[in-house]
Amino acid sequence: MKKLRLIVLFVLTAIVLASCVDEDSRLGLGLVGDNGAVNVFKEDNPFVSVESQVFKDDSLRATAHRSIPLGSYRDNNFGRVSTSIYAQISLSTPTQNFTNLGTADSLVLTLAYAGSFGKDNNVNAMDMHIVVNELTEEFDTTKTRANDDIAYSSTPIFEGDVNVNVFDTNIVLANDNNTYNPHLRLKLSNEFIDKLMSKSYETAEDFMQDFKGIRISATNTDANGMIAFVDLSSSISGITLYYTTNNGTKSKYKLNFPTSGNVLVHIDRDYSGTPLAGFGSSITSEEYLATSEYMYIGALGVAGLRLNILGLDNWYNVDTVKNAAINRAELILPVADISGDKSTYPFSLLCYRKDDEKSIYTKDQMIASSIGGTTYYDSTINAYRILITSHIQNFLNGKYKEPTIYIIAEPQVSSAARVVLNGPNYSDPTKRPKLNITYSHPTNK
Repeated sequence: MKKLRLIVLFVLTAIVLASCVDEDSRLGLGLVGDNGAVNVFKEDNPFVSVESQVFKDDSLRATAHRSIPLGSYRDNNFGRVSTSIYAQISLSTPTQNFTNLGTADSLVLTLAYAGSFGKDNNVNAMDMHIVVNELTEEFDTTKTRANDDIAYSSTPIFEGDVNVNVFDTNIVLANDNNTYNPHLRLKLSNEFIDKLMSKSYETAEDFMQDFKGIRISATNTDANGMIAFVDLSSSISGITLYYTTNNGTKSKYKLNFPTSGNVLVHIDRDYSGTPLAGFGSSITSEEYLATSEYMYIGALGVAGLRLNILGLDNWYNVDTVKNAAINRAELILPVADISGDKSTYPFSLLCYRKDDEKSIYTKDQMIASSIGGTTYYDSTINAYRILITSHIQNFLNGKYKEPTIYIIAEPQVSSAARVVLNGPNYSDPTKRPKLNITYSHPTNK
């Protein structure tokens, strides 16, 4: 007869990304006593403890995202995160001679909105100081990380205070019978228009050599600020030249953000005055900070968790546990009750491990992604549940060197999602993180 055994262990902390490996799916499969009996024990495990750390990741991959953050936001837990966008622009036709179009009326940069993030869910509009610069450096495809920069002209082609309203009423333009969804409109400088109207291009590549792209930044005077998300792949987004032909006809020509081109999000973070201030301002690929009462997960590479599970192998080798079949291992991470700052759960979490510094999704994470259910926020207990059965099995059978796991928010770049979790030393022991392990143990009667 089979019975199950439940053991609760405590856990916590930190970071990011990646691929997939072939892992053993079971541990202890086929292990039964001579007569098939299973012995059941109920006791606390004295050998296992947890150590949590929070980390930031400046090597975060920040390209190839549809929804792109623009702006700046600050709260007391995570500090300030600010973003800017580097993007190529391209002709909408195979060739284009701008010199014979006629007279330019205006050149307008448009960015379709895809949502916003602010301290209050009701805040979806805010004055932002926006600056647009022309790139002076060719878009380097090797620059894919959030701390990468691309050189740009110090003379802006737009600068001004603009009301950014992502839920503005539909926009009807003068001399245009169409109605458009809410979007940002910025009239670019006459100098930039003059440069464009003096050029002729035989290929799109020639154009992109000459006009290497633009940089867009936005800052807020509000203490907390707001991040607006823009969709550069939308048909609304681009740069539109409005002109009058030589015979007096009004017309327009569109410059696109090419789907085959490059977009890079640069991310700056300032942790001063927060529990994460120990990170400082240095730019490193990884930086870890020990946490105790609370743990932090924030998108845009702001914070992730590294959880070190200590003593698990010692626990597994005691006589009453040795050779047990691990049926299920699940992390329970309670959400902290902290007022005054915004948490945006539920959102998805990604769980990965490291092998020789390579980041690899756990097999449990890959299964969770395919069936959509084993890594999720449970509102009944106000906690995240993360299945790590295969990960624990593969550590205990010697396939993995360590049981450490990393947890980050998903999506990392096209979201500003964040949450504070109770840590291993949270004041209420019943609301601390824990690891539930259910296992079967064969024995002879």
